[in-house]
Amino acid sequence: MKNQHTVSIRPAAREELHVIAALAGTIWPMTYAGILGADQIEYMLEMMYAGRVLEQEYDTGVRFFLIIDGDKAVGFFSFGVEGDGKDKVAKLHKLYLDASRHGQGIGSLALRRAAEEARRAGFRRMILDVNRNNARAIRAYERNGFVKREVVDIPIGNGFEMNDFIMEKDLTLSGRILSFGSLNLDLIYQLPHALHSGETLQSKSYRVGAGGKGANQSIAAARAGVTTLHIGRIGPEGELLRENLSRAGVNVSLLEKGSTPTGHAVILIDENGNNSIVLYPGANFEITPEQLDRVLREAAPGDILLLQNETNLVAEAIRRAHAAGIRVAFNFAPFDVAAVAALPLEQVDFLLVNEVEGAGLSGVSEPEKIVDELTRRYPGCTVVLTLGPDGALAGRDAERCRAASPPVKVVETTGAGDTFIGYFLSGVLRERSLKESLELGCRAAALSVSRPGAAESIPAREELETVFGTAEAGEEGRDARMG
Repeated sequence: MKNQHTVSIRPAAREELHVIAALAGTIWPMTYAGILGADQIEYMLEMMYAGRVLEQEYDTGVRFFLIIDGDKAVGFFSFGVEGDGKDKVAKLHKLYLDASRHGQGIGSLALRRAAEEARRAGFRRMILDVNRNNARAIRAYERNGFVKREVVDIPIGNGFEMNDFIMEKDLTLSGRILSFGSLNLDLIYQLPHALHSGETLQSKSYRVGAGGKGANQSIAAARAGVTTLHIGRIGPEGELLRENLSRAGVNVSLLEKGSTPTGHAVILIDENGNNSIVLYPGANFEITPEQLDRVLREAAPGDILLLQNETNLVAEAIRRAHAAGIRVAFNFAPFDVAAVAALPLEQVDFLLVNEVEGAGLSGVSEPEKIVDELTRRYPGCTVVLTLGPDGALAGRDAERCRAASPPVKVVETTGAGDTFIGYFLSGVLRERSLKESLELGCRAAALSVSRPGAAESIPAREELETVFGTAEAGEEGRDARMG
């Protein structure tokens, strides 16, 4: 990867617009070769970059930035304003980078700078349009928090049109979730009664589901509106899990496939709804150091690395992320007392546990005492204790706060904790207060337990707005009693 310390990004002066025109004349034809015809490329270059076009844009408030590598200009981007009033958004007009610099993280650096500049200017959203056949650019934008909103065909004159996606980035988010977590196939058998030792029993039904705490937390974060990348490993039969994440809006470009079978859980459910589970970790314990390297290269300031105790390399991931200045959120589930000594929990920024996990780690059982003990043990760490129907309790050094769970008719609690975590961290990334983030997590978890399933029960942000009057925590949201 390119050492980004040699790369700088600075505003372009009006008298430097000829540098941008020259870069466009070189980069643009290479970018769209094979996507657009030669006549269309020539026409669009003339329309967008020749004569006084750039000067006119500059004079109407469009801001241009040069990407410098060493002492050479290797790319540029520009953005302006589209719409007015409440609908006013930052519009990223152009971002082009010399092909020799692709794959070095420079494009992502430029996109982050563009978002920072737009955020400072008071914008809450940034949009762009990109040709639907430009797969490289679409992947780059998605990895940097842009999501596809609509398909448009834009007439541009001379009989040509652009066939584009409109993509959008939420600028209220300070970073992304990098979810380094487990992926399981759930093999679910409905039995007429609990299986006895030595008994062979015919099941009443069978289905395959997509599970794993890592996958569920990724889906929750994505449905909360956060740009989420899932880092994990599947086996030859695990494509269902990749497809499930992708459908939920999770970026799966860092998900790898190997020969070890996908992690799976055999779940036996009796006539009373009680279950017994056999868990096989499989590919979840085959994550490689090279895969962790890719994650840390991808990470940027403001991101949160989210971990659970269902994969290998957890301790190494905590240490390396902490050393790189990336915030770490660790859900200590399943709790393993033997793992405590090996985990550098003093380097964790957010420690997320339920009552069983919190009691096992702290050695005390009362919720307030659990939080007191863990905040004493790990100064500076935000400790979050989920309490099921009683909401959640959190502490950071001397600060304490609690959030109640809205009363609901409970259908199934599977995945409630994972839903809470995804939504809680979305509040953190929107720079909400600790209490507001807790309330957001409790609302989402309450909605999830009011319907069956795990991943499929996780609500979208828009559903919280429908049920509670707002997706945000605070006094403006009306109380809701579901059921």
